[in-house]
Amino acid sequence: TAYIPPADPSVGNWKTAIINNELHKTHNFDSVEAGRNRAASVFSPDNVVVAGAEGARAISYTGGKWTSSDLAFPDMNGGAGELRIGIVNPASYACIEPMHGNTVAVYEVEGGLGGASRWKRTVLDNSLNQGHALAYADVLGTNSLQVIAGWRNKNKEGKVGIKLYAKHKDGSWTVHLIDDNKMACEDLKVADLNKDGKLDIIACGRATRNVVIYWQK
Repeated sequence: TAYIPPADPSVGNWKTAIINNELHKTHNFDSVEAGRNRAASVFSPDNVVVAGAEGARAISYTGGKWTSSDLAFPDMNGGAGELRIGIVNPASYACIEPMHGNTVAVYEVEGGLGGASRWKRTVLDNSLNQGHALAYADVLGTNSLQVIAGWRNKNKEGKVGIKLYAKHKDGSWTVHLIDDNKMACEDLKVADLNKDGKLDIIACGRATRNVVIYWQK
């Protein structure tokens, strides 16, 4: 459902519109607004991407109506619970699979810029337990995207935490441990909180009853 604000959002009623009702069990979504940020070079209309037990769907508003299409990610592990859009050209996506799952994966257009329109799936991790938090952004300032994933139940090592996955120019990935057993992560966001030009990580844990800022120095 989309909520459409009145001219003054602080007063009056917000209108609603059903943008899609094709999926039966959804868990998270991401969105990008074309024309107001650098995503304009990737998406022509406004887009919402929804993750659920049946996979991922892209929902677009164009020509005064909402339309949807199946992203058809290959070999997805029973759908996805978390999904984030990578704002690059062409677009890529990061997922935690399945819902409340153990797998961190990215989907990129095969061949990179100018390549074929089919997706390449790369599994970054299979060790999460109840993966429940995800971000996909250039946290390290390397002009490439990193995946940040958190999980809320103890893994095989008896730990909860947050990991960052960084891609190298040769296509390989390195895993960095951001939180080691102090954050049973329900959700996380990235933002430059102290305006120093570097993205920080903000996470919250329900079982651990904490909210933590991981400052980038």
